[in-house]
Amino acid sequence: YLIVCIVIYLLCASIFLPFTWDDAGIAFTYARNLANGHGLVIYPGGERVETYSDFLWVLILALFTKIGLETVFAAKLLGLFFGSASVSMVFFLGKKLFDTRVALLTAFLMAISQFLIRHAQWARSYSLQALTAMLSLYFFIEFLNKKDWKSLGLYVLFTASMLYTHYYL
Repeated sequence: YLIVCIVIYLLCASIFLPFTWDDAGIAFTYARNLANGHGLVIYPGGERVETYSDFLWVLILALFTKIGLETVFAAKLLGLFFGSASVSMVFFLGKKLFDTRVALLTAFLMAISQFLIRHAQWARSYSLQALTAMLSLYFFIEFLNKKDWKSLGLYVLFTASMLYTHYYL
């Protein structure tokens, strides 16, 4: 059933593939310049001015640009991946906090969520932000239950990742 939810999400998301949010161009420019060896600049040779709010997203896009993917395509592909992973993660959270029935319902609702679908395909960092927020919550709950260093470390890692994904949280 979780696979069905992910397929539904991917089908819904494919409707919005042609659309890209205008602000995404800022992250694309920084990612391309970083991948091409110019550093984190908006204009090669220009002064270093930060006009992005999604540092981790820019680094991930730069990595995929560096390995040869076109930046917009990489952003859309990553949006689908992170969105699908979010559907899976909300299932695991629902199961951990409640039961399988609630987990399946939340995964289905997440799969058809216009918020998640549109934001994943606008080529912005929002689907990564949703995933890192859910991973942070998951490992926080794990830490509360187990009181182990691994859960605490993963909680801190994903919380930091969430903040570096978009610091307006």
